[in-house]
Amino acid sequence: EILMQFFAPVPSERKAYIDEIVKRDNLINGAFAYDENQSRDYRSNEYDRSYYPDGIVRQLAAMAIPGNIKPYITSIAIPTIVIHGSEDPFNLIEAGKDIATSIPGAELLILDGMGHSLPREVLPRIINALVRNSKKSN
Repeated sequence: EILMQFFAPVPSERKAYIDEIVKRDNLINGAFAYDENQSRDYRSNEYDRSYYPDGIVRQLAAMAIPGNIKPYITSIAIPTIVIHGSEDPFNLIEAGKDIATSIPGAELLILDGMGHSLPREVLPRIINALVRNSKKSN
């Protein structure tokens, strides 16, 4: 249901585009407080840097098309951490678990309350996990 809202066309005019994408960001935020100003700043910079609405559609289509990535990920032989939000409306938590168990030695970090976003509150945990994971490499 949420995914279908993301397939709706986006406006080309700057302010209307930013307003629409900020609204969509809120839909996938999860349980954390939504920082509309942060989203608006990010989306303003994104628009100014490279307005390319076809990229949004292409990314969503890639997420919506079913496929089996296991043949590609089972051979990953480097330290891996799979980070997944417990409230991600696009990717079910079972998918994150399946990915983590398919990669030999992978660690799974489930962030309670996180949706398909990166709220400030989870950044320290993500950074610590990434640093810890990077130290596993030679």
